Amino acid sequence: MKKFLMVLLILAVIGGSAFALDWLSYPPPVDGGDFILDIGIGLPYWFSGITIPPLFVTGEFALKAIPLSLGGGVAFFGRHNWFQIPVFFRANWHFPFPVDWLDFFAGIDIGPYFEIWKGGGFYAGFYYGGHAGAHFYFSKGFGLLVEFGYPYWLKAGLAFKF
Repeated sequence: MKKFLMVLLILAVIGGSAFALDWLSYPPPVDGGDFILDIGIGLPYWFSGITIPPLFVTGEFALKAIPLSLGGGVAFFGRHNWFQIPVFFRANWHFPFPVDWLDFFAGIDIGPYFEIWKGGGFYAGFYYGGHAGAHFYFSKGFGLLVEFGYPYWLKAGLAFKF
């Protein structure tokens, strides 16, 4: 009976502490009206034969009422005989966190992509992806970006907040 009560007490303490953290009481990591600019390089899932790694630029505006940012981006990568340019809409949800220099986010990318082949070939398709990442700010407007997801399993770069 003592062991049962001890296990019940441990579970009650763990369960109670899990609900003690009120995520909504923290200020949002981005202020309404902020513009976030990310510039960097990525690694796609299909790295085979890629001679130009994915280079990307994304920009987002943070909304005032909720910790959501909307924007877009463009990427560029290729091989010796073709290159691809995705142009996409981007939406990110920024999770409130008790540290002001850290911005966790998750979101989606959707839009068209264009492939241009050596010799004049052209193809257009639908680009989509999901991601989760973080901005690590060293000052109010400058930091680093790390992002995991699809179609790039890793993206890293510089982050600017205006």
